[in-house]
Amino acid sequence: MASIDNSPGKLSIVADSDEALAHKLEELNRNLSSDTKAVNFAMAPVHLSRKASTSSLVSSASDESRYTPNLNGSTLSTGSDKKHTRWPSFTNAFPSFLNSGAGSAPLSTMSLWQQWDSVINNWDLYSKKKSQVSELIKRGIPDEFRPLVWQLYTGAHDSPLKNAYHKYLKETSPFERAIRRDVSRTYPKHDFFKEKGAGGQTSLYNVMKAYSLHDREVGYCQGSGFIVGLLLMQMNEVDAFAVLVQLMNEYRLRELYKPCMSELGVRMHQLDSLLAEHLPDLYTHFVAQAFAPSLYASAWFLTLFATAFTLPMATRVMDLFIAEGMDFILRLSLAILTQFAPRLIQMDMESMIFFLQQTESTEWEDHGRILFETATALKLNQRKLKKLRNEYLTVRSQERGEQIELRRLRTENGLLMQRLARMEEDNNYLASQLVDCNLQRAQLAEEVIRLRGSVASMYARESTATLASASEPSTVSALTASASTAPASSSALPDKVPSITGVNGVSATSPDSNASELGDMC
Repeated sequence: MASIDNSPGKLSIVADSDEALAHKLEELNRNLSSDTKAVNFAMAPVHLSRKASTSSLVSSASDESRYTPNLNGSTLSTGSDKKHTRWPSFTNAFPSFLNSGAGSAPLSTMSLWQQWDSVINNWDLYSKKKSQVSELIKRGIPDEFRPLVWQLYTGAHDSPLKNAYHKYLKETSPFERAIRRDVSRTYPKHDFFKEKGAGGQTSLYNVMKAYSLHDREVGYCQGSGFIVGLLLMQMNEVDAFAVLVQLMNEYRLRELYKPCMSELGVRMHQLDSLLAEHLPDLYTHFVAQAFAPSLYASAWFLTLFATAFTLPMATRVMDLFIAEGMDFILRLSLAILTQFAPRLIQMDMESMIFFLQQTESTEWEDHGRILFETATALKLNQRKLKKLRNEYLTVRSQERGEQIELRRLRTENGLLMQRLARMEEDNNYLASQLVDCNLQRAQLAEEVIRLRGSVASMYARESTATLASASEPSTVSALTASASTAPASSSALPDKVPSITGVNGVSATSPDSNASELGDMC
């Protein structure tokens, strides 16, 4: 039988069975609903049910009898028949009246639901036993406890950033346009997100905007919206923001989303090396097809399989990611390749891309349990993973050094090209000037030739004039000589000579008079 202690300040139930616990909780809820001093819980906004919520991969305790108390008239429905879910915010503490006497009974003697009840209500104790809680997560998290477990295990339940969330919403982010563009592409078929501008899309936009302002180095990276959407299906905006910050920082998700994406490169290198070790035939086929891990596995890591799996499977992936970190995503990737290796070897590159990048694959869901069991059982050598990380980072560092040197050489080459361009411009200018000078020279040469011709003509005319001038005095001399020998009176000669000499100059006597005089002389 179960006993109830309703003493003031203490409400506890010690149940012999889940059925008895459910009946006693019903009775306790009736008492609480009529008690004006009952604990008042802040409830989160309504979220619609997830697709295929009947999957055992989400309802991890489907074989267990579960019951959720009616808190202030708001139902926390359980199992596959839930339509609308309200989750209690961790602004207030989770109610202690669900305590099943966990302080005295070991977890191994309880049902899964009772174990989680005990863990949540005694988190101060179990927060120091993370490995024990991690093993419990591997067994499954009841839907009723999932939002609380995610917050507690990540350390987001008491995050001071919750107080800064609304301040971020009042600021302006440089990524607002990109976020708005991608909001409608995030879970477009889900009832909570498919209506444009409705509550789901608004909440998704708000959380991603707040984070882009909180972490300005990362800002917004495409793909992170699917993780935020998965969180919003479980809790309100403030709690989802707090969990997101913890996932980014403590689980190194932000390293995947940094502009350099070095962490993503590390994981791709590790996956490629593990593939060569565990599945050499498939690795050889991938190499022959030039099928690098970045072609099919990048989205797996960036969205934690939220785009590849159905929502029940994606939710379970988040459970195990919170428990084990990014190594689980690496093991799950290897488990998928192992499970489908015989089929992949028969495919060409295009078929492999289509198969491994399919979204919400029901075929993968059919193999879900095997995939999770394989991934959980797979053990990875941490020393080898660390070695592969250092190996990749060393190569990346060398490449970065080479890139820096290449960038320097490219910069120097650019400067030289600029100088060469300026020199070519100067050369073109000088060539143009040379052409102009040659043209002017040719014109001057023509002018010189013309002037020389003119000078020659002038010389010729001057020579002719000189010769003409030189020939006239000899004629006068001859005439004078003949005149001196002519029989004439000596007295008449002086009068005639001036008239003759006037012929050389500008004589005032007329030609007729000169002629007559010459005739007289003759």
